[in-house]
Amino acid sequence: MEDTLFYSPYFWTPILMGVIYFLVGYFMIKYPPKYRDGLYGYRTPRARKTEAHWVFAQKFSAIMFKKFGLLCLPLCTIGVLAEGRTNNALTIIVVLIALFPAIMTILLTEKYLKEL
Repeated sequence: MEDTLFYSPYFWTPILMGVIYFLVGYFMIKYPPKYRDGLYGYRTPRARKTEAHWVFAQKFSAIMFKKFGLLCLPLCTIGVLAEGRTNNALTIIVVLIALFPAIMTILLTEKYLKEL
């Protein structure tokens, strides 16, 4: 059981994606982008509309990336449940787990930017 589990992408993908999203949020908080036309940051047209929108979008999206990244970590249990199995449904579930933080961060940030 242990050997196949640690080689399973169903186990490692949610963990790696959670760590990546958490680190993106951490670095966006620690080193926020200073310019709206820079190379990184939350860069949608609504976020670049005004300086207030820009500052809010950077802080809020960073916090969301960290929270949703941490949420991905316990989802690695799907790898434990799927140990030794492979099928399309599991692959789709793992891909959705990997995309969930990005999608939710965008949806929530845009929702609150619209209200500014």
